[in-house]
Amino acid sequence: MASSAAAMTLYRLVFFVPESHLAACKTAVFAAGAGRYPDSNYTECCWTTDGTGQFRPGAAANPHLGAVGQLEHVREVRVETPCLGKEVARKAVEALKTSQKAFDLYQSGDKVWRKEDLADIERQLEDASAVSAFTLRRIDGTTLKVKNPMFGVENPIWEPIVRYREYWALVDCRPKEPAETYNCSYVIEWRNASERLYRGPHQGSEALFHSWRDKWNTSATCAALRGCITNLAVSSLLPPAKFEGMINPIKILCFGLGDLNFKGPNWWYIQNRQRPIDEQETDISVIENPLVHHAIALTIRETVQDVMTSNQAIIQRQPDTRLLTQDPQYTPETISLLARAAPEFEVVGSRGASGFAELDHGCIVFAPFVNAPLNQIIADLARPLAIITPAFGKDIIFDQRGRPCGNPESPRSREMWKEYDVQDFPLVEAEKDVVKGNLWQLKIYTRR
Repeated sequence: MASSAAAMTLYRLVFFVPESHLAACKTAVFAAGAGRYPDSNYTECCWTTDGTGQFRPGAAANPHLGAVGQLEHVREVRVETPCLGKEVARKAVEALKTSQKAFDLYQSGDKVWRKEDLADIERQLEDASAVSAFTLRRIDGTTLKVKNPMFGVENPIWEPIVRYREYWALVDCRPKEPAETYNCSYVIEWRNASERLYRGPHQGSEALFHSWRDKWNTSATCAALRGCITNLAVSSLLPPAKFEGMINPIKILCFGLGDLNFKGPNWWYIQNRQRPIDEQETDISVIENPLVHHAIALTIRETVQDVMTSNQAIIQRQPDTRLLTQDPQYTPETISLLARAAPEFEVVGSRGASGFAELDHGCIVFAPFVNAPLNQIIADLARPLAIITPAFGKDIIFDQRGRPCGNPESPRSREMWKEYDVQDFPLVEAEKDVVKGNLWQLKIYTRR
């Protein structure tokens, strides 16, 4: 009896693509299921032929390559690949169109993220049970309605947050989401709060907050960081200012500082119990990094405020330095803790979006372990005075849950870094194992 695969119709997809787009387009169609033969153990099969294409854009054209009225010659590749069954063929064609469209929009200068979109989706998700459908905006300007499964549910345990789909997810492969979400740079993800409610908060986390802040404030690394931030603030704010006419750095924007009541997953407790007794850690150890990150954010704010206070002309225009923090992992207990122990913090973007809408050219960004394409978002929205974040394009950075942080580079963010000088975070070597926070991974990027 013939297998079901052998019984399917074998289609052949043929398309022409510029050499620069070849890898992205092949990845897209293979992810859709193309490149397979019936009863074969081989995948990603195709035939490619180099050649030269030509075209002359008409008067009404808006060419990505070439100019209106001029004959253009482009090195192109002819690609042939098998598609087993009509459904695979349809998905491959759709994936090809999707990745190409996203690439063309990006190349023409379209923004992947817009402040108004990020602020809008945050507002929609804040009261999710009262909204029957959410509106997402694609990068081509069209909108999409997504049904809300929690509409009208009392005390829902499922909470919506924003999940970002960065540049490479848009252009390199077919998205895993439904076809209608293609070209959406963000989608909605649902998280279950029942485990967090069951485990409850840490006992004594507020006392820990104060003790770690005191420990950080008395460290040599803290003093060194104050020196770096003072130099940055002085050169940017005090006459003669480094950037004439710029917006004062009235905001410190923090992303991914970490939840102060996070408890490790079950596997962490199992592995911890398997260690020798003298090597076992307390469950408090998983929040040591977030404790240090929040102390660092307060130091940055205090240092900028000190510089501003020293100059009466500046302090009259802006008497206070705002300190905003966004982390969708914050629990209600952590938000209450910050309100009591460090009211300087303004918690924004509980769904992971509106904090990015606060970006401007005069802010300082501190993002130790953000699980979002921060560099790409900044490249679209602003050029902050300084960005303190893990080194770009180097080692994979893991968040407090042991997951890789989603902050990859893109062509636009790579160009952005050319406008910045970089230096190591001023971690005193003798304190590397004392102050925690994985500070050795951080760099300070300062706008020239």
